[in-house]
Amino acid sequence: MEWTSECEKAPAICPEGTYRARLTEIRDVQTSTGTAVRLMFVVYLDDGSEIDQVSALASTSLHEKSRLFRWLGALRGRTIEVGERVRASQFTGKECRVEVKHKNSGDKTFANVTEVFALSQEEGEVPF
Repeated sequence: MEWTSECEKAPAICPEGTYRARLTEIRDVQTSTGTAVRLMFVVYLDDGSEIDQVSALASTSLHEKSRLFRWLGALRGRTIEVGERVRASQFTGKECRVEVKHKNSGDKTFANVTEVFALSQEEGEVPF
């Protein structure tokens, strides 16, 4: 059996910038330094049209100065209290703003979330 295929242009990646987004998943991943948390987001243009799915990586540490602490607080709209227990299900589906930056690795370019921000009061939490 002969295999054939047509070459396609590589899909465009999310341009750098700040976008409205919705957290779709939080999962543990293994990295070269141990276990980390990957947060998956769908990003939208201001008119509500979906443009891409991007992710962010953070350590599993949830201390007051950690990236994960800051990001989960932005998703929730308030700071997590010391000693408070949180579950991923409390955050999935939440709306926010994310900052996307490009990172080059070899001949590939990746769009990564570098910061997560709470929605402003004017934006509110309006589903698309």
